[in-house]
Amino acid sequence: MQGEIVWPVDDLKALETQFMRATSELEMPVENAVKWAAFLVAQSCGAKTKKAPEKRRAYVNRETTGKMNKKAFPYYREVWIDGPKNIRKWYLKEKTDPAYEKISKSGLAKNSWKWMKPWARRKGGSNFAAEVNHRRSGLNIEIEMANKLSYILEAIKESDTNFILGDAMAKAARRMEKLIDQKMAKMAK
Repeated sequence: MQGEIVWPVDDLKALETQFMRATSELEMPVENAVKWAAFLVAQSCGAKTKKAPEKRRAYVNRETTGKMNKKAFPYYREVWIDGPKNIRKWYLKEKTDPAYEKISKSGLAKNSWKWMKPWARRKGGSNFAAEVNHRRSGLNIEIEMANKLSYILEAIKESDTNFILGDAMAKAARRMEKLIDQKMAKMAK
């Protein structure tokens, strides 16, 4: 991944509070509580990541000189070579030309978070887009989730990254709180 995500401290503390409630009030083993929290974070991040459109737009070519001028090629499509930093123009003679119209990996950024969910609950896993590692030393358990897509920060940067991720972390904490409250109410009956 190109950069690192810095999670908001307040939202991390909120998730930690719910994690501690799960271990004390539900008597859940620490390992299961950590896996549950990781699962909910991956679920929340997936919900906050936008899905790309399935088709590329055809833009009007405004170039007046050169081989790719607007008389020869009145339209073009933008094609990502390796993320949004390397964009190539694909020139078209007709707006309805199907060349590079379909985005083959539309929704990959959103799905990469979804693939982490079962790995968070099990012993980890990896593919070309995502990786989850479980580490244990003594009583401590650590789950590291890595989204390996080079453009993942751009995919979640539709507005402010910290706001989106903080909201995802807060959403995971609220969801965990709600589920704990439901289980506690069920146990009280």
